[in-house]
Amino acid sequence: YVPPSRHTITRRLKRLHVLHRKKLFDDLKHVDYISITTDFWANRQNQSFLVITGHYFKSDDINLKSTVLNFSKFNERHTSHQISRILKRKLRELNISHKVIVITCDGANNMVRDLDLYAKRLWCVAHRLHLTITNAFGLWITKKVEMQVPQMMK
Repeated sequence: YVPPSRHTITRRLKRLHVLHRKKLFDDLKHVDYISITTDFWANRQNQSFLVITGHYFKSDDINLKSTVLNFSKFNERHTSHQISRILKRKLRELNISHKVIVITCDGANNMVRDLDLYAKRLWCVAHRLHLTITNAFGLWITKKVEMQVPQMMK
């Protein structure tokens, strides 16, 4: 067995990307309204990525579709203005910015401020639950606070 060369793999991946993108654009043409979820994550090298997922019904189908609309490296500062600007640009590129009715994201201030001006925003229930449990068990108590607790108990 001789594995394909990196050039062959690169060519095939580019072809798959073009085909997937075309199918996505075709699907989104038949969508009247779309809800999106968005979040950041970082890899082990601390590079930041923004993912935008779309949730929609095609006009000829009653089954909910969920698909990644964009996954890209985010080199900008994580300010609400930068996030909103990039998000709006990505949605315009997909020609769906006028179809977005709800944006679901975590409750971080940088995700909240400008997104409220764009569409109705919902907090992600999983993020809220995580915050509730973490705070309930005191998992985010810092060393400084831990040292102050015995003094407060006196």
